[in-house]
This record gives sequence, C-alpha cells and structure tokens, in this order.
Amino acid sequence: MRVPAALLLLPLVSACEQGDVTVLITDAPADGLTRFEITLRGVDIEGSDGSYTEFDFDPPRVVDIVPLRNGNTTTLLQDAGIDSGDYTGIRLRFETDERAPGESLPVARENGDQLQLAYVEDTAEVAVSFGIDDLGSETLLLDLDLRRSVREDDDDIADGQLRFDPSLRAVINDQRATLSGVIGPAIFNQAGCLPAVYLFEDFDRDPAGLADDNPPLASTVASIADPTGRGYRIGALEAGEYTAAVTCDAAVDDPESDEVDTDITFETTANVRLRAGETVTRDFP
Repeated sequence: MRVPAALLLLPLVSACEQGDVTVLITDAPADGLTRFEITLRGVDIEGSDGSYTEFDFDPPRVVDIVPLRNGNTTTLLQDAGIDSGDYTGIRLRFETDERAPGESLPVARENGDQLQLAYVEDTAEVAVSFGIDDLGSETLLLDLDLRRSVREDDDDIADGQLRFDPSLRAVINDQRATLSGVIGPAIFNQAGCLPAVYLFEDFDRDPAGLADDNPPLASTVASIADPTGRGYRIGALEAGEYTAAVTCDAAVDDPESDEVDTDITFETTANVRLRAGETVTRDFP
C-alpha cells in the first residue's frame, strides 16, 4: 500500500482496523564528519506477509545525520496511518542522484573536504518486530551507525565522493536501552590513543577472538566533552546482556569489515546488563 506524502501531515481520522506509526532516527557518529546529508524518497514498513506500506516524500527529504548524536533524534514519520497487524521491519528509500553543480555537497569533513555521496544501494532495511492494534500506535527508533556505514576509500575520495553502505539498528522507542559512561585519563592519555567502546552481545565475550560471524553490535568513539575523561554513548539497544570492550586503537579499525581488526588491542572489558527504557552508566577509569 502506498500513502501519499501529503496525507502524512493530516490528523488521523477514525478508521476501521487502523492505527498509526511514528519513526525517529538517531546517529551513532562517525569520525571526522561535520555534515552528512542523506536524501530520502520514502520510508516503508514491512508486514509479516512480506508486503510493504510505503510512505513517500515528495519532494524527497534531506536529513543531516551529524547533529543526531548523543541521543538527539529527528522524526521521519509522525502518526502515519497504517493497518493494524504485525510488522517485521523498516525500509529506507534513498534518492541517489548526485548534487547538481553549484549546490552544496552532502558530505563535509573536518579537514575541509566536501564530497558527493555514493550510495551502494538505493534502499536499506532493518528488522524490528512490533504490532499495531486497532486505533493503537507505536514509535520506532532507527539508529544509523555512520561509523560502520561510511567507506573511506582513498580512490573514492580522490574522485570527490564517499561511499555509503548503511548500517542500521531499530528498536521500539519506549523499550530502548542506552549505555553511556566515561573513559578515564589512564586510558585516553596513552600516546596516540583514539578511545572507543565496542559492544558485543552476551556476557564474557573475548573481543580479540571474534570472527566475522560474531561482529560487534555497535561501536562508538569516545568524544563527548567531560571534565573527568572522554564520554561515550551507545543508544537504540535492546534490553539484554552485553560485553563492553574499550580500545585505544579505533583509528585502525576498518568499518567495512565485520571482523574485529587483529591490530586492535583492548584495554579492558566489562559485562553490562541493559534494561528496557533505562540508561546504564559504565565508566572505565
């Protein structure tokens, strides 16, 4: 089912066996970006039968992902009408055309480079299971992990572009869990240290021994200003048991690979239990 974009702005009227869905988006930030604009043609919700309810943006919508870090979000769909039933995922549809000459380019880096965005695919999908009751509603949170989505290939950059292969997580918003904390000076003051936290599913994981069938669920560079150290935050997580691992070697990680780079040394690990709707603090002094 396709829904005209204009109808997304209208109040939902009473309808038989319908509810509504809201979709928010946030960012697990990448290194060294000051602007990263994606252009969306629409957002689709996948039903349990494999069909999609499609919500079109006309004109396409431009979203700068960089400000959406540290818990900030923007709304992609607001109270959009949808049939009641069971749903299994979200699909983003991208406008992949390059910006015309004279327009600002979608990507800006801290070193001053401005680049076109080269989409690997024109859609990106992520699984999330939820149900819509008659006259009910649900809010979903998408996390676009830019650090694992951006491909900094030297040849691409020489051609004036940055490859984008989206890495997404999704969770029911009021069930989301968050891990945050501070990495202390005993770690980040080491020579050449770019501190980061990697998060793996289950307790007592050995991050250095993980193969590509056990990749990290998420990672983030610790860059939040904090007088006691370098703050980090990983959001849009499901409740459960995890292993958090801290490294100084984030600069050598290759986000294009699911494997943990063999050159990465982890300083310490900790088991963390996350609960729905809560933020858990775990510092690494």
